Amino acid sequence: MLADGNPDMTPVADCLRERGYPVSYTAAPGEGINVEGGLPESVFEDCVALVAPPEPEPLNEDEMRGYFEALVESGDCLRRLDLALAISEPPSFEVWRERYLGVQSGEIWTPYLDVMMQLNDAEEAEATAACPEPRTAQLFGG
Repeated sequence: MLADGNPDMTPVADCLRERGYPVSYTAAPGEGINVEGGLPESVFEDCVALVAPPEPEPLNEDEMRGYFEALVESGDCLRRLDLALAISEPPSFEVWRERYLGVQSGEIWTPYLDVMMQLNDAEEAEATAACPEPRTAQLFGG
């Protein structure tokens, strides 16, 4: 991960070079991988797949409930901040669970969607510093 929060694409660029594509890569914001003469999408996807971390295992029922409860607590934390931020009320766990599993259509509720939609970058940084977004790996060691 780069300092700006974007993934380091050096391994992808290296993979493309190994496959014979003339690649330049700059990790600066707004820059990225450039390939002279273009690149088939399938080759790029193959290289990303080789270096991408594996998909995490789906959460079990207890982990889903723990993650949902952590999101609700984060929403409560965000509501206490003095940022004129309107955090939506969470759905029931059952509705959230169905959306998380993809059984029911609709966005998966997280108070951080409200943060992203309502605050500028500086305010968002302040909010997430005061109320960090829970991550499943941190909660369950995944």
